Amino acid sequence: MRRGLHTSGFTIVEILIFLAVSSLLLVGAFSLITGQQARTEFSQSIRDIQTQIDDVINTVASGYYVKSSDFKCTSTAGGPPNIVSGVQEQGTNKGCIFIGRAMQFGIQSQPSRFNTYNLVGLQYKDPCCNNLVTDLDDAKTRVQDPTDHRTLLYGLNTTNMTYRSIGSVVDNDVGVVAFVSSLGTPNVASSGLISGSQTVDLYAVENSNLNKPAANGIALINAGKLTAASQVTICFEGGINQSGLITIGSNNRQLSTKLEIKNSTDCT
Repeated sequence: MRRGLHTSGFTIVEILIFLAVSSLLLVGAFSLITGQQARTEFSQSIRDIQTQIDDVINTVASGYYVKSSDFKCTSTAGGPPNIVSGVQEQGTNKGCIFIGRAMQFGIQSQPSRFNTYNLVGLQYKDPCCNNLVTDLDDAKTRVQDPTDHRTLLYGLNTTNMTYRSIGSVVDNDVGVVAFVSSLGTPNVASSGLISGSQTVDLYAVENSNLNKPAANGIALINAGKLTAASQVTICFEGGINQSGLITIGSNNRQLSTKLEIKNSTDCT
């Protein structure tokens, strides 16, 4: 007796179900990988900007002038430093000194952009004498162009920035923060400065805000709109449900930064 052939396989319905399940698994795996990549990029970008802020603070603390181009700076009687382009070796700008650096975040229409400025000022209170300046009012701080233009990594954006003035508990909006040498304490015996007396002080630039043109920050600094601050906080977001809050302050110690990762888009 002849036996019939037996065939085994999947029906059309079973194949469709298999394809549907496989597609869902692939989509889920892709989403997981994409989400993990986004979190990794966010982590890298937020730590990169924290490092860059720390580097700016350290250059001011060490007195290292980040030379972006040649310039000539001369003192003027009763006025601010006169800064013009020209060939001039570092250390030969008699009458002018490196004051510190400033960072402006959230440049208008470019929330991922930030600029860093070198700040210079008068060395002496009066061009005729050797009375060293000891505060910003006497130094008449000015921005030395050109600036250092940079962009936050992986689409990171600055969403909020505030400062708290010394002795206050109120936070105010700001867009530019400055790290300034304390300029030291005069040593009467040597007509110099007391060794080890210089520190880095934190300042907010009054009336500055995010989403302002770059020139706005320069103009405000040149106008002396600097307020001593106890802390500055900057909130960054990277397009995922996470944000990073960087707090700059001293807590009666050396100026430093602290990073907090928040499971929200607004650092709350």
